[in-house]
Amino acid sequence: MPPFETGLDAEEVAALLPRGPRIPVVAGARASFGHRRAIPVTLIRPSPALLALHLACVEALEAAGAGIVDRRHIRSGYRPHAPDQ
Repeated sequence: MPPFETGLDAEEVAALLPRGPRIPVVAGARASFGHRRAIPVTLIRPSPALLALHLACVEALEAAGAGIVDRRHIRSGYRPHAPDQ
């Protein structure tokens, strides 16, 4: 999820999110994110299960009144990734 604003505490947010089996992921290409392309990430190949989980999280947060700060990176703009360390 991109950053979001809410009056809920961490436990309340966690309670909103769906629970289910682990979703296997496959790492893809490396990329750089951020407005200066300074954040190295590894892209994750999207799968139907991963995309469904993303959508369920977005919808749960929106239903609880959370304000997603940058809406460009949700739904069709979602690019699964993991930060490189």
